[in-house]
Amino acid sequence: MIIIIITISLLLLCAAGYIIYWQRNKTTLYRKQAEIDKMRIEHLHLSMELEEKKQVLQTAMAEQNHKAEELQAEIDIISTRYQQLQQQRLESSIIGKELPPLLKKNKLEDHQNHFQ
Repeated sequence: MIIIIITISLLLLCAAGYIIYWQRNKTTLYRKQAEIDKMRIEHLHLSMELEEKKQVLQTAMAEQNHKAEELQAEIDIISTRYQQLQQQRLESSIIGKELPPLLKKNKLEDHQNHFQ
């Protein structure tokens, strides 16, 4: 009879120990699952934010490239106009008017001196 009581007591102690152990592990598992869920949510938020930042960056780069192309076109137009004005200024100046005949004269003299 004592053996049965001791056996039943040991079984009850083992069952109680197992229940306490399971409760602690269950609490720990729930806490860890909650932490994992929180990290997943944070990961999703960060992924969405990253995608938004990538889109903003791509838009900004496209605008910057477009502006750079526009500025380059304006620079080309201004450079061409500047060269035209320089040429007109040279042609309309007194030196510009006298320079071509002098250059022709100088070329003829060089040519004649070369053959003598």
